[in-house]
Amino acid sequence: MCGIAGYAGVDAEFDMRAALAAMRHRGPDAQNEWRSAGLRCPVGLGHVRLSILDLTEAANQPFVSSDGRYVIVFNGEIYNHEYLREQLSANGAAFRTRSDTEVLLEAFRKWGEACLPMLDGMFAFAILDCVEQFLFMARDPFGIKPLYFSVDAANGTLAFASEIRALVALARLTKEPDTDSLAEFLMNGWLYEPATGIRNVQKLAPGECARFSLATKQMTVHRYYDPLILDVQERRREIDELLLESMRLQCLADVPVGLFFSGGLDSSVLAAMAPTGLEALFVDYGIHAGSGDVGYAEAIAGRFGMPMSVVTHTPEVLGADAILAGFEAVAHGTEEPISDYTYLASEEIAHVARRRGFKVMLSGMGGDELFAGYPRHRLVRFSATTRAISPFLKLAAPLLRRQKHFAKKTDRLIGFAEDADFTAAYTRLIGYFSPLEVGRLLGKHDAIAQYQARVEELLQPAVHLSPLKQALYLDRYGFLAHNLTVTDRSSMAHSIEVRVPLITTKLAAAAMALPDAALLSLSQTKRPLRQLLRKRLPKSLVDRPKVGFNPPLDSKIAMLGAALIGETLRTGPLRDHVDLDLCDELITRHFSGQSNESYKLWQLLYLGFWLGAHKAAGVEAEGAYA
Repeated sequence: MCGIAGYAGVDAEFDMRAALAAMRHRGPDAQNEWRSAGLRCPVGLGHVRLSILDLTEAANQPFVSSDGRYVIVFNGEIYNHEYLREQLSANGAAFRTRSDTEVLLEAFRKWGEACLPMLDGMFAFAILDCVEQFLFMARDPFGIKPLYFSVDAANGTLAFASEIRALVALARLTKEPDTDSLAEFLMNGWLYEPATGIRNVQKLAPGECARFSLATKQMTVHRYYDPLILDVQERRREIDELLLESMRLQCLADVPVGLFFSGGLDSSVLAAMAPTGLEALFVDYGIHAGSGDVGYAEAIAGRFGMPMSVVTHTPEVLGADAILAGFEAVAHGTEEPISDYTYLASEEIAHVARRRGFKVMLSGMGGDELFAGYPRHRLVRFSATTRAISPFLKLAAPLLRRQKHFAKKTDRLIGFAEDADFTAAYTRLIGYFSPLEVGRLLGKHDAIAQYQARVEELLQPAVHLSPLKQALYLDRYGFLAHNLTVTDRSSMAHSIEVRVPLITTKLAAAAMALPDAALLSLSQTKRPLRQLLRKRLPKSLVDRPKVGFNPPLDSKIAMLGAALIGETLRTGPLRDHVDLDLCDELITRHFSGQSNESYKLWQLLYLGFWLGAHKAAGVEAEGAYA
C-alpha cells in the first residue's frame, strides 16, 4: 500500500515533491521520484512507500525495468504474485526482487493490457513505456484503490495521484466544487463512481484502464472488467473454497497482519478461514456499552483457536466546538463528498492497530454488498409485499415516526413503496432527503431528473436482472465504493493497509450466479455466509442480532443544539447553495420532536464544511497529516 503520482505535459517545473509531501501518510517508509530524459515531453513519476512485501530498498519505487524501457508506480497488492512469478519465470523473465511490483511490471511487459484479468488483487498503477512513449494506467475491478487524474486538453497535460490533495499540488488545480453533483450527494450522501464532486478532477472507474500518448497528448479510457460476465468455472466453485483461497493469499506479507474482528458474521467468516497464527483485534469503541459483542467475539475466536486482543477505547465527552471540529475533520478527510460519520471511528481504530504494531489489517467489508446483507435488500426482493401494505404504512406513519427504531426510516420506506421507478425507489432506501426536499433545497427540481438519468445509465447493463441483482449492481458503484473510499482514507491516514478478502472477482461472480433465494430469504440475509459458518459454529453464535457500527449522531446533534446548527449553516458557504428556510424548518421539526432529522442536519453541516474546504484555489498545504 502506497501513494503514487505522475505528470506528463509541457511544464518541466512540475512540483512532484509537493504532491508526495501531501500524501506522505500513505507511505512513511520511502519517498522517491523519477524524471524523464529525451522523451517527447516532460514526464515525472513519484511514490511514497508503505513497505509490506520485500522490505529492501531494491523494491522501492518508481521501479525501472532492467533494460530501462519501463517505469512503474504501483499502489496496492497483487495477491497471486507468486503464481504469476512462476509463469513469467518459465517464459524467461528474470527477477531482481521478491516484490509484487516487479511481477506486475514483468506481466505488463509480457502480456500488455491482457495481464489485467490475470491479477488477483487491489491496485492502482501507472506504467511508462519509454520506447512507445505512452503512459498506461489501471484500477482494480472494485476500485478498492483510488486513482484520480486531471487532463488539460488545451495544454496537452496529464496529472494523476492517489489522493486529491496530491493531485491539486501536482497539477496546480483550483479545488472548485462541481455544484451539478449536489443533488446526487443530497440524495445519497455520496456520489456514484467515478464522479468526484470536484471540477477538473476525475478518476478511473473500477475496472477501467487508460492510455495517454506522449506524442498526441490524447488519452483513451475503456473498461477491461465487466462484473456481469461471469466465468463459468469460477461460478461453479464453492464459496468455502474461494474464501479459503482468498484468505491464504491475503494473509501473505513480510510485516505483521491482523484481523479487525467484531464477532459479527463477516469478520467471523474470515476468522473461520484464517491460517494459523493470525491475530484478531477487537476494539470496544464504547458505543454500545454492555452490548455483549465482546463476549461473542471471544467465544468465536476461542472456537477457532485465534488469539484475540481487546482494546477498550472510551470516546471523550465532547463539547459543541469539538463536535463541529470533528464534523469538519470528516469533510477534510474524505476528500470526495461522502457524509459518512463512521470515518472518525474508522480512523481511530486504524490508529489503534498501528499502535499495536500492525501494518496490515484484514476487514470483513463487502459481505453485505456482495451477498445481500442490508435490510434494504430484503425490501427490494419482497417489494411487491411492501407496496401492497403501503396504504397501511401511510396510516401508521405518525405512530411509526415516534418509535425510535422507525423514526428515521418511516418516510423513506413509504417513499420506496410508492415509487414505481426502480432507481428512484432504491435511492429512497439509501438517502435521507426526499426528492422534493432536494429540489427545494437547491431551487432546481430538474437536478433530480439529471441525477436519475445518470443512475439509469449506470444501471443499463443490468436491467435484465432481478430487482435484487440490480440493487447489488448499483451498490458496487455506489454504497460499496463509498465505503471503500472511507476505508482507504481513514486507514492510510495512519499508514495501515486494509485488505478485504470478501471482495474478489471470483467471490463476486459466485454470488451473482446464485438465485435470489439462495442469497436472501424473508428471515435471513447473507445466506451463503451463514451456511458456511453453521458448519463451524453453533447456531447461537451465527444467527444473532449484531450491534451495528454506528456512532451516535443523535446525541451529537442534540449537544450542538438548534441555535448553533442554524448559525453554522447560515454563516458558512452552504448559504450560497441551499434554501436556508428549509434548513430552519428541519431544525425546528427536529428539536420540537415532530420528527428525527439528525442525519439530514449532519449531512447539511458536513456539506457546509466540505464546500468550505474546496473553495480555495492553488496548492494545498500538507494539512492534518503533516
